[in-house]
Amino acid sequence: MQRTVIEPFEFDGYRVDAGVRLFVGTTVVHFDERYHPDPERFDIDRYVAPLNEHRIPGAYAPYGMGTHTCLGAGLAEAQIMLTVASLFHFGKFEMDPPGYDLKIRPLPTNAPANNFRLKRVG
Repeated sequence: MQRTVIEPFEFDGYRVDAGVRLFVGTTVVHFDERYHPDPERFDIDRYVAPLNEHRIPGAYAPYGMGTHTCLGAGLAEAQIMLTVASLFHFGKFEMDPPGYDLKIRPLPTNAPANNFRLKRVG
């Protein structure tokens, strides 16, 4: 996210003046091992008790935070779940090529690299 500083402030020993444009990496903390052990590994149990890693304040913000949270966050979550559920209901998929090592494209937010492919096998 990009924001313009309204009032000067100090952060971690650095002064930030009014008018300065800041880029806030809201998804950077998603890969911070202090909050998400082994962050590159898929672990669905991260989101259930007792871990509840997504409920740690500031540790999970895929749609921004506070008054600037994306207005479409709820709709996006519903569309994502419906799309993925539909895909897996109607077919079986595998990486193409098999054994592909997933690479992450970090800009503007983390996503699979452009060469990420799935192939329907059933």
